[in-house]
Amino acid sequence: MRTISFFAAAAFTLLATAAFSGYSELDKEFQGYEPPALHRSQTEARPAPETSASSRSGEFEAQIEKLRALKAGWEAALLNPPPGDSFYTPSAEVLRELSPAASDAHKAGEALKDGFTLETLETLALLRNPGVKAMERELRAAMESYGQVENLDTVLRRFSLLTGSPMAGVGNMESPDSIASKFPFPGVLALKGQIVTQEVKAMREKLEAAKRDAITDARKAYWELLYTQSAVETMGRMLTLMDNLRGGVSARYETGEAGFLDLVRIGIEKEKVKEELRTMEEDRKNMAAMIREVLSLPPETEIGSPAVSEPGREELPEADLLVIAKERRQEPRAMRAMIGKMERMLEMTETMVYPGFSLGLSSYERKEIAGVGQGGMGGGEGSFPETTTASMGEGLPKMPWFGKDEAYLNEIRQRIEALRKELEMEEAGTALRVRQSWFSRDKALREEALYEGRVMTLSQSALEAATSGYSTGKVMFLDLIESFNGWLSASLLAQRARSDLGIARAELEAAVGVSPLRGDGK
Repeated sequence: MRTISFFAAAAFTLLATAAFSGYSELDKEFQGYEPPALHRSQTEARPAPETSASSRSGEFEAQIEKLRALKAGWEAALLNPPPGDSFYTPSAEVLRELSPAASDAHKAGEALKDGFTLETLETLALLRNPGVKAMERELRAAMESYGQVENLDTVLRRFSLLTGSPMAGVGNMESPDSIASKFPFPGVLALKGQIVTQEVKAMREKLEAAKRDAITDARKAYWELLYTQSAVETMGRMLTLMDNLRGGVSARYETGEAGFLDLVRIGIEKEKVKEELRTMEEDRKNMAAMIREVLSLPPETEIGSPAVSEPGREELPEADLLVIAKERRQEPRAMRAMIGKMERMLEMTETMVYPGFSLGLSSYERKEIAGVGQGGMGGGEGSFPETTTASMGEGLPKMPWFGKDEAYLNEIRQRIEALRKELEMEEAGTALRVRQSWFSRDKALREEALYEGRVMTLSQSALEAATSGYSTGKVMFLDLIESFNGWLSASLLAQRARSDLGIARAELEAAVGVSPLRGDGK
């Protein structure tokens, strides 16, 4: 029994000695371990980490400078709109001359005395219309979003540098730099800038639409005012002719060549013309009130008689106008900008919700490499969780709220599709407006040629022949009165056709979204 115990103790001693010597060799080998050159190249301290930080800061600052440049560009475009993107650009001389009237109603009234031109009224509409000024404020408010994006990301960047890792686990996976140190990402900042740019584009198109509507209203009021002025002058001439006719009929009545009934009929026709003249003078006040509304002038402001102007009569091919309208009309352009804004919002949301493309690299830093051995730090935090939290449970996804924004993303996608359909409807409506406006202008052109060129000449000849024939007794009095009424009707219709041509031209340019339209369709 003693012999067996002796041999067991000896064997244990030999095995313990061998195990201890093996652990010493293992410890020496572990302490002397040198990682491969590739690992050292990736983990060794960088000679100048400040350079990397400054590079990241440079990317961020570059995006900030781009945002500031975009805002400055929009402000310059607001002060001096480029002709290619504007509905109407007044001449620099007239604009400079009328600039004081933008805030001075008295000077605006001085510019609208007798003989004011259509260009004066158009420029005043741009300077004084409340709708235009409101949209200018809306555009400036949209441009302030550039500063909001810059300030928000600057604050977030300072916060991230202070706290170290507010958003670990997202972002670019290939870069060896810490992901957290790059938050907020310059790419996301650039995307925010694009969203603001699309918003500003949409507001600028709405501003141009407000200018277009104000100028179109001013033009329509101008042509209506010009018609009432011409109609009042024509009716005045008609009353003078009737007074002369009444003198001739009275002389014939005294000699027994005319009856009392002729004198009564002249009186009846004269009273009818007087009533129409009064109606036209009251209608002129309506046109003056319309101009005051467009220009936001006080009710006591007097509107003088406009200078006579001729509407454009050049040929405008309908097919060319449809092409221009599809590109330049303000409403479709604003809707395209809003679609671009929604698309970028969707892209940004997907960037922040979905994980990006990966080559299989971990988005977490390899902390376990630096956490082993005697020089390890932090006790070796592994790449995979070793415990199961009570809130997650075994077998449940690590990120149970990963799809919480999916409904929001689907909503944005549906809204983008809805905007695209609305754009399609707006483009079809634009084609209809161009067609109807082109038809109205073509009709006005034909009616002007009819009444101004043929009916007016024939009516004047008929009036002269009837007057001459009545004095010699060859024409009955009823035929003479009919020739007077025919001349008055032809004169008013010719003036009405000229004003309708000017109004149709204004509506056509509003439908296309460009003013003035040139005869070559550009």
